Amino acid sequence: MIEVQVTYDNSDYQRAISFMSRLQNRIFGAVLVIGGFFLGIFLYRANLDNFVWWVIPAILLMLFFVYGVTVLTGRWNIARQLKKIPDSHGPYDWTIDAEGLRIAGALSSTAIKWAAITKVLESKIYFFFYQAPRFARFLPKRTLTGEQLAELRRLIIEQAPGKAKLIGG
Repeated sequence: MIEVQVTYDNSDYQRAISFMSRLQNRIFGAVLVIGGFFLGIFLYRANLDNFVWWVIPAILLMLFFVYGVTVLTGRWNIARQLKKIPDSHGPYDWTIDAEGLRIAGALSSTAIKWAAITKVLESKIYFFFYQAPRFARFLPKRTLTGEQLAELRRLIIEQAPGKAKLIGG
């Protein structure tokens, strides 16, 4: 059995949401780059005599601006939403054992059996316990001792076979 207490801050939520949304972020970035590339080709081929050298750098600058505004807006939106959730920053008591996960805070608690976990991913700083394709509970590794980390990996391998992608050994 593993018992830890977690206190989240805004950066925890920012990083966790970024990790869970990494595929969408990569697709968005690729669409921006490809769109800018094709727009540049279109402008170049439209009328070579009137093509001005600054068009390509202007398009690149516009793409960086759109991407930056999107990232900053996302971070602002997360921080704004967290201010409205009374118990978003914890502390939360996590208990993980052969039955599943139990997470209890001052205003809420939940119990999740291993059968309800669809996927477990380990990043450099978190464990993600997915209950749906885009919904996961996350546990910061900083709250675990070396022994707890090893025990958690063992539990995950035993209780979620075929559902886990762990980076540690």
